[in-house]
Amino acid sequence: MGIHIGNNNQISNSNFTSNINNSQKQNNDKNFFEKHPFILAVISGILVAFIMLFKFWQEIVTFIENLFK
Repeated sequence: MGIHIGNNNQISNSNFTSNINNSQKQNNDKNFFEKHPFILAVISGILVAFIMLFKFWQEIVTFIENLFK
């Protein structure tokens, strides 16, 4: 079995889909955050912003400022 292209050209014993399957398999091996890094950045940004709202940060800033006076 072969494929005829143009004037008596023939391709035989060829597999045209092997590269497509490999790229799909590599994409499926990634976890959720490797596929969607923007979502990870947004979630971590919200978490850091929430932690920075705590009151003890002002005491830490004051302590650091007093170290260099």
